[in-house]
Amino acid sequence: MRFTHTLPLVLALGLAACSGDSKDSTPTFTDPVAAMDQADAAAASGNASTAQAGYEYAAENGDTKLKGDALFALIDLGLKNSMEDDALAAFERLKSEMPDYLNGENMVKLADTAARNVLAGAAEEFVLYAMENFPEVKDQLVKASNAIETIKNSGPNVSQSELGYVGD
Repeated sequence: MRFTHTLPLVLALGLAACSGDSKDSTPTFTDPVAAMDQADAAAASGNASTAQAGYEYAAENGDTKLKGDALFALIDLGLKNSMEDDALAAFERLKSEMPDYLNGENMVKLADTAARNVLAGAAEEFVLYAMENFPEVKDQLVKASNAIETIKNSGPNVSQSELGYVGD
């Protein structure tokens, strides 16, 4: 009979413990600059969900420069965390809402980041966009282009060295 009285107490304590704040809960953002800073810190520590929430808040509520930085960071975050669809959605948004933010240098960076993370679809999208809009970076896109072909021919389990990038 003793267990009958303690069981509800144990269940109540367990539910209370589950409903408390956890380290992984996404913070509530109220300032776009602070959201961007928190997102950067979260991305650096590997907390992709908090980083994504912060970047999205900054993109929605920041000034023009902050919005561009946040969208670019969302692309980078998506690529580095194998969230290819999210990265491409942020890229489409950046292209349509802020096309002047993009330049040859950051397109090369995106193409290389996608290729290093074995995301051939995203890498190809970035290379094609860069070739069409920034032909002056054509030579800088060779490594990413070769990596795309390697990924297509060898599959997703290729090493960075097989892709032409240092390390593995």
